[in-house]
Order: sequence, then structure tokens, then C-alpha cells
Amino acid sequence: MSSLFSYFVNLCLFRVGPQDAPTSESILYATGIVLAISYTVMNTAFESIGERILVATTQVIIFSGVIWLLLKINNLTDRWRQTTIALFGSAAVLELAKMPFMLLGTDTDPELTGVKGPFMLHVLVGFWYLAIMATICKKALETSMGRGVIAAIFCQLSTVFGLLLVLRAIGLVPGPDAM
Repeated sequence: MSSLFSYFVNLCLFRVGPQDAPTSESILYATGIVLAISYTVMNTAFESIGERILVATTQVIIFSGVIWLLLKINNLTDRWRQTTIALFGSAAVLELAKMPFMLLGTDTDPELTGVKGPFMLHVLVGFWYLAIMATICKKALETSMGRGVIAAIFCQLSTVFGLLLVLRAIGLVPGPDAM
């Protein structure tokens, strides 16, 4: 287990690539569950633990679907498991790394930013994860870094919009007419 964690840390430090990720289905499920748990803990937008779990699980499922779609468009679905494990694991490591800082307190007004905890930490980790995603997408799609960046942004935006559509459909997020 420590070698797997070490792999994800090295992935976040750009020392290894997604091709080095394990291909085990159980590791895929484990990384998805750990990512959903970390999203649940770090989600401050919802008070209810049930809503947090629902949002985190939905986010992980949509994210995995977007990754599959991206690889399907490029006829590379055989790389889905390793790519998803790499993306889930690196996201979970970054969420776990920022967790102590986020739980300690806030440097901005949560009413103003919508985020509890050090706002700049959210921004920096977000850009770092985008760079990790771009590198993983570049290698998984065997393309240029520019296209890897575009693929990473596509994954992020598609996941966010997909999540918002689902949350709106089930009534957890108000529609534009309610604002």
C-alpha cells in the first residue's frame, strides 16, 4: 500500500506517468472511494453529510465517465483504467495534502469566496492538479502538451457542468430563475 501511495505522490511531482499506474480493478474502486471520501470531507458547500456524500460520489462517477469519453473519442479506451487510477489517485493525494490547512481555518470570508480555508491554497492546488491532469492526458492520448491542457480543461469543465446538471435535476442546486 505504501508503494501505491508513493506512486501517487511521485505522479503529483511529475516523476512517473499514468503508464506506470497499476491496472487492478480493485485499485480503481479503492482510488475512486478514497477520492469520494476526500471530496466529502472537503466539501463545505453542503451542510448535510448525506448531500456531501451524494455530491462527491456523483462527481467521481461523472469524472470517470468524462475520462472514458475522452479516451473513446481517440480510440484509446484500453487505457481508461490506468488513466482513471492515475487521475483519481493524484486528486486524492492533493485533497489529503491540503486537508489539514483547510480544516485549520480561513483567511478569507467564506461568504465572499464560497470557500472555507485559505483561498489561495485552493487556487494553487487547482492549478497544480490541472498541470498533473494535462500531463496525464498528454501521455494517455499520446499528444502534445497543448492538447493535453485542452483535454484536462475539457475534463474539468465537463465534470463541473455534468455535476451541476445532476444536482439541479435532483434539487440540490437552484436553477438560474431562482437567483
